This record gives sequence, structure tokens and C-alpha cells, in this order.
Amino acid sequence: MKHLLFLILILISNQVFSQNINKDSLLNEWNNKQLNDTIRLQSLDKLAFDGFVSTAPDSTIYYAKKGLILSNKLNFGEFQGKFNYSIGVANYVKSNFDTAEVYFIRSNELFKKNNATPMLYTSSRMLAGVFKEKGKNQEALDILFQLINDYGKLASKPRLANTYSDIGANYIAVSKYEEAKIYYIKALDLFNEDKNTNVANLHLRLSNLYRKLNDKELALKHSLLCLKNAEENNNDYQKGLALGNLANFYDQYSEYSNALEYHIKAIELYKKMDNKKELAKQFNNIGNTHLRLEEYDKAIYYYNESLVIKKELGYEKGMSISYLALGAVYTHLSNLKKANEYYIKALKIMEKIGNEDEIAILYANIGNNYSSQNFNEKAIEYYNKSIHTSKAIGELGEKNLAFAIIGLGTIASKEENHEQAINYNKEALAISEKIEDNINRIICLNNLGHEYIKLKQYNKAKEYLLKALELIEKQDFDDIKNISSTYRHLGNLYLELKNYSKAQQYANRSLTLAKKIESIKHIKDASELLYKIHKELGNKSKAFDHYEMYILMKDSLLNEENQRLLLQKEYEYNYEKQYLADSLSFAKEQAIKDLEIAEQQANISKQRIALFSSGIGLLLVGFLSFFIYKGKKRSDELLLNILPYETAQELKRKGSAAAKEYEKVTVLFTDFKGFTQAASRMSPKELVAEINECFKAFDQITEKYKIEKIKTIGDAYMAASGLPTKNQTHPQDVVNAAIEIRDFMLDLRKRKGENTFEIRIGIHTGPVIAGIVGIKKFQYDIWGDTVNIASRMESNSQAGKINISHATYELVKDQYNCEYRGEIQAKGKGLVKMYFVDSKS
Repeated sequence: MKHLLFLILILISNQVFSQNINKDSLLNEWNNKQLNDTIRLQSLDKLAFDGFVSTAPDSTIYYAKKGLILSNKLNFGEFQGKFNYSIGVANYVKSNFDTAEVYFIRSNELFKKNNATPMLYTSSRMLAGVFKEKGKNQEALDILFQLINDYGKLASKPRLANTYSDIGANYIAVSKYEEAKIYYIKALDLFNEDKNTNVANLHLRLSNLYRKLNDKELALKHSLLCLKNAEENNNDYQKGLALGNLANFYDQYSEYSNALEYHIKAIELYKKMDNKKELAKQFNNIGNTHLRLEEYDKAIYYYNESLVIKKELGYEKGMSISYLALGAVYTHLSNLKKANEYYIKALKIMEKIGNEDEIAILYANIGNNYSSQNFNEKAIEYYNKSIHTSKAIGELGEKNLAFAIIGLGTIASKEENHEQAINYNKEALAISEKIEDNINRIICLNNLGHEYIKLKQYNKAKEYLLKALELIEKQDFDDIKNISSTYRHLGNLYLELKNYSKAQQYANRSLTLAKKIESIKHIKDASELLYKIHKELGNKSKAFDHYEMYILMKDSLLNEENQRLLLQKEYEYNYEKQYLADSLSFAKEQAIKDLEIAEQQANISKQRIALFSSGIGLLLVGFLSFFIYKGKKRSDELLLNILPYETAQELKRKGSAAAKEYEKVTVLFTDFKGFTQAASRMSPKELVAEINECFKAFDQITEKYKIEKIKTIGDAYMAASGLPTKNQTHPQDVVNAAIEIRDFMLDLRKRKGENTFEIRIGIHTGPVIAGIVGIKKFQYDIWGDTVNIASRMESNSQAGKINISHATYELVKDQYNCEYRGEIQAKGKGLVKMYFVDSKS
């Protein structure tokens, strides 16, 4: 995305970008050999560059090569330069940076030889852009400074301002923010001198700079100036960039509701403009916000939406960014194998492009994942690859260099090699202080404090932890996780020093912050610390309360880990379903695109155009008519797969469906016991096949008893009877279905042995509210305490058993053999009467 923005900046600054051209007229002029060669080449140059470079770069390459053949034959040096330049730009758009570099070098030589200074200036800026994309920022800076030295006095103020802006962008890439600031201000002064109103993109860059400098006020100011300038110039493209920048601004400062609001505005604008590249970028950015909110399903959805567009456009670097983002999500979901698969995909693209900075980052991320799985040798291998690559690229790689060294320190700490861990963290701290990377500085200071506590060197531990706290408090944004960790480390320090008052003070602060961000891990760690403190103080009651919270959070982490693998599979499956549902639309669009391409090529021969139009035109009408009929039939089938018949009909009639209350409904939950252990013995393909076999059988059983399937949640299955059509047999129908589901699973286990799952089933009867959620992807769902109690029945059941509540028992006790289990503690519900139901009496 960044390189497309850079291209458009150059096109705008040199006033060579125009979409209002008549492609047919230009092609006719090129094909008219009665015209002189100069006019023909001018027409082809305009067609290749202005007509296609930003939308169909392959067409640019096709026509530019035709022009290059003739201009080489005639030895028209400036046209040779222009066609080489066009081919370079087209490859730049396609992320083929090595090829782009070759053509820009050729065009520079030709423009210089023919004294075409304006084009030489533009081509040189593009070559600098290639080096920036490849992470060779010093080479880019050398070109830009050479431009200013050689041609600065001849250049217009806007052209020179844009060169200063490019210098600033390269300095930001190597974390030299003060140098970047100097050149951005120079650029702004030149724009102001020229009274040039087209400064929206410079304000955008200034906003990003001040965000990196943590100057919230100036970052917001320039973001708003960017939006104002874009609106004054009625420039929707720049307005979209400004909205996206505001979203990223609010995201950085944890104001997520504002961030999502601006993300959505930008997405709506790009959809209206049909700007797919920027839409893909915005999908990626809103995915980042959902990732920070730990809304992993939404993050995966938006990252995949972005990835589909990038694949369609052939935008390889953008694909790499999406793979990197998906890797981050699956890291959070604890599916490190899947995360590494995405990181490896990203790595292959970056190796092809030659971006050493991104390669170093990916090596470190892969190392982190191996470290998290305690594959320490593999982790060390990738950390060292990252360190080697980061050192090779110099200043640009220093931030990642520190990150990878911190990783080595983490492994040393796990292996109880505390002196080595201290050395690694001190080395990383020195680098982070040099480049003013406060996040890594805080991490290193916390790590050093932790290591010195282990070595019982409490004064040094205190020194580093207080430095971390001081640095945190200077930040303009809330780094709550690091603050919580620092308070916890200080609590541990004072516990070791037997200063229980201060230990308790810091532990309570850590717990308060952990609860604020609902971080299970941080709540667990803070609760464990408070348990130890109160145990030492002899406060048995408080010690027990914190120990209970510690165990609860520990269990929650384990349960989350057990569920995550299936959750992510469900996200992927749901996405694939949506992709298939969209395939009709895609097929229509592709047919139209194919027709347009064929028409362009057919312009070479008017006779062939006539033949083509009459034949393919009729074929396309028939093709689309067939698909429209099939599409309507398929859409009705899909709607009934998602919604109950009555609700679907109401939705089709009114465009909406009202929520309804039901006095008595019986809800069923199922879950697989030992799912993680069973899943670990299977490949992903086998796992999905196994789950699909089970859920397919469950669907058939619930359909047999006219029970409404509500949804699957990871490896859990939820259904209900008594809605949307009320009936009197819903308790018996659900119990009958539960018995058949249990028997199916028992039979499956007999056939397949321990490689398949065991099932727990829970049932409860009571009132619910039912209705549709969502406005884009409809989902029929139910709410109420009945749902929660049914879930508790399942979680308190046993493998191969059906656990029912007292309410359901009263309705089915005369028809089935039931075993009273007594009153059992249910999470959040207290003591609840439960029964195992077996078979008909």
C-alpha cells in the first residue's frame, strides 16, 4: 500500500496523472500508420501510462514494449526513456522491485543522455522509492540528495518540496525522527511559499511522524489538517487517507471506538470509489484494531478480506503484510504452528522482493513462536538469523535487533541462566536507548529487574524496576500490560524484602490494571502474588480468595487453549462459506473483465471487433441470465441454511425480523472432552474431517426431531427446540436427540478407538429471547439465563453422559430413566440440582 501512495504522490506532484483519456482514440492513433511516428509514439505513451499504470499494469507493460520496439528502431532517445520508465512504474505497482530497478536505471540513463531533466527528476525519485521498498534507505537518500544538488535550483517549489518529503520518509524508516522532522518542515515551508493547496499528503506524513514521537497534540492537528485540505480540494482519495490516518491515531492511543468509527468511514468511501488497493489496506488496519481488542474472529475476517483483494490484484508485498497479520492472530490464539505457516508465506514473498528489514522481523517472530512452544534450539536459530540480518542492514535494523536479542534473553531466563539473560537484556537496552525505542526499553528494564530478583540482588532489581516505572509514567499512551507487569515485579521484590505493605500495594495496583484490560494471564500472576503475600501475613481468608482467583484464571487459560484451535478452524470455515457465497458475484465481474480485455485487444482489427461483439455479446447475456436464475435459487437455499423458515420469510418480506420472547424452550449444548489431546494426534485435515463427520451427524439428528440448530462455537454444538414454532414436545425431542447423539459418538469411538472424541451433553428448559444479530452476515441466535444454565449443564456433565437441569427433569421424568446427582456447584449459579438422563423408562 505504501508504494502505491508513493507512486500517486509522484504522479500528482509532476502533473502527469490523468484518468480522463479516450483509450480507443489513442489506440486508433497508434494503429494509424499514416500519422508521423512522433504522434503515434506520443499516443501510445499516454495510453500505456495514463490509461493503465494504476489499474492494469500488465497492459502498461504490453503497450510500452510495443512502443519501445519502434522507438529503439528509430533511435528516439526520449521515447526510449519514457517507455522504459512506464515499464518500471508498472513493475513497481506489481511489487516486482528488482525488475522496476533495472528499468528505472535504463530510463535515467536515457533521460540524462537526452537532457530530459523533468523526466530524469521523476524517474530518479521512483528509483529512490524502489530502494526504500527494498529496505535500502541509505541508497534512496543518496539519490534524493544528489537530485537536490544537481537539479534543486531548476526544480519547481512543489517538486522540491516533495523531494524533501521523500527524504523525511526515508529517515522515518530508519527511526531518525528528528532528521525527518527537519525535512518535512522544509517541505511544508516550500508548499506555503508557493501557496500550493495540495499538501494533504505532507500533513499525513507529519501526523505519522508526531505519532512516532508520541506528540499526541501535533499528531491530531496534522491529521485534521490533512482531512480539511482533502475536503477543500474535493479529493476523495486523500480524504480516505485522512480518515484512515485518524483511525490509526485513535488506535494508537487506545480510543478504539473512535478508531473503528473512522475505519468504517474510510472503508465506505473506498467502496464508493471502487479503490480496491486502499480498501485492502483499510481492511488490514481495522483488523489491527480488532486484534488489539482481542476480537480475534473479526481480526481474521478483515485480514482475509484484505488478502483476497491483494491476491486478485497480484499485490505481493501487500499479501505479505496480510500473512504477517494473520500470523500474529494465530500467535494470540496459541496456534503457533498455524502462525508460523503464515510467517513462512510472508517470508517467501519478502525474500523474493528483497526487503531485508521485513525478513529480519519475520525471523524474530518465528523465533518467538518456537520459544513459546519451548523449542528453544529452533528459537535460537531464528533469533540469530534475525540478528545477523538486522546487523547487515545497519541503522534500519536496530529496533528489530533489540527485539531479537530480548528473545535470546527470554530463553536464557527459562533455562535458569540468569547472568546470560542479564547480558542479553543490557545489550538490547543499550540499542533501545540509542534509538529511543521506549517500548523495548521498558521490556528490558522489567526483565532486568526480574532477573536480579532471581539472583537476590534486590538493590539492582529495585533500580531497574523504578526506571521502568518512571519511563512508563512519561508515556502519552497507556501501556497497561507493561505497567501491570512492572507493579507485579515490584510487588515480588518487596515480598522478597519482607516489606509486605509495599508488596501488597504494588500487587493490588497490578491486579487492578489487569482487571481493567481483562487480561487473564496478568490477573492470574497478580492473584498468585497476592496469595503469597497474604499467606505470609497470616490472612488465611484473603489468601484463600486470591488463591481461588489464581486457580480460576489458570483454568481459564487452559480452557482457552483447549478451545482456540477449534475456534480458529470455525473462523476459517465461516470465511470460506462467505467466499463461496460471493463467488457468483465474482464470476459475473470476471466475465465482464474478460470481455473488456478482449475488446481492447480487438481494437487492432475493426473486422474482428464486429465478429467478437456479435458472438460474445450474446454469449454473455446468456451466461449472466443463467447465473441470475441459479443465483436466486441458491440465495434462497443459503438463507434457509442460516435462518429458520419463518424468520427467513419475514426477513424477505420486511427487510428485517423482530426479536421474540419464548416462555419455554429446551436448549442443548454438546462439547468434546479431551479435545486438545485428541486434536494433537491429528493433522489439520484429519481434524476438520473428524469434526465435520460429527457435526454432520448432529445436524441430521436435530433435523429429524425438528430441533433448530443455533450455532457451533469451536468444538461446541448448540441447538434449541420450541422455537420459532412453539410446541409441547420440545423437552422430549431434545432428550431423544441427545440420546442419539451420545450413541452415535459411542459407536464412533468403538469403531475408531481413542483417536476420536468423547462427548459431554447438557440440557435446560426455560424462557429465551430469539432474533437475528448482524446486518451483513445474518445469524439467528438466542439469549437469556436459560442459555447460560444449559451451558453449565454441559460443562458439569461427564464423558458419554447427558446432564439435565431440574426444570427439564420435571418435564421428562415420567418418560426417561433419570439419576439424581445432587446439588452441584455451577460457575456463576451456585448450587444447582442436576440429573443424568439415560433412556426411556
